[in-house]
Amino acid sequence: MLTELLLAGAATTVAVLRPWRDPALLKDALFPGARRPAEPDPFEALRLQLRLHALADEINRLHYDETIFARAARLEASAAAYDDLLGSACRLAGVPETSEAAPVCGYATPTPKRLAGRELRAHRELQLAERGWSW
Repeated sequence: MLTELLLAGAATTVAVLRPWRDPALLKDALFPGARRPAEPDPFEALRLQLRLHALADEINRLHYDETIFARAARLEASAAAYDDLLGSACRLAGVPETSEAAPVCGYATPTPKRLAGRELRAHRELQLAERGWSW
């Protein structure tokens, strides 16, 4: 009988002290309703990289093919889509947010705002490349 009480007490002690050894279990014990954030889906990252690659190819094709109708408008739309995908990729990769440049309409000489957008794009591409992204 005494042995059973000692074993039951030891089992209870181990069950109580176990969360204190493992940080993940400790968090679950202290905050039972808290949920851990879901891990990012690797296939989502792959999908974004493939789409970025396709848009980069489209932008290069539009830039060098002078026979395309409404080329400037298509370039603007493709660049805007590329910038949106870069933003999504940065959020997925954990790149800290930077100040967004206001979208600029028109196809004349680049304005300072449009040049700032190019700097933001280059900064995002560099940050993603540092984290191992390629497209």
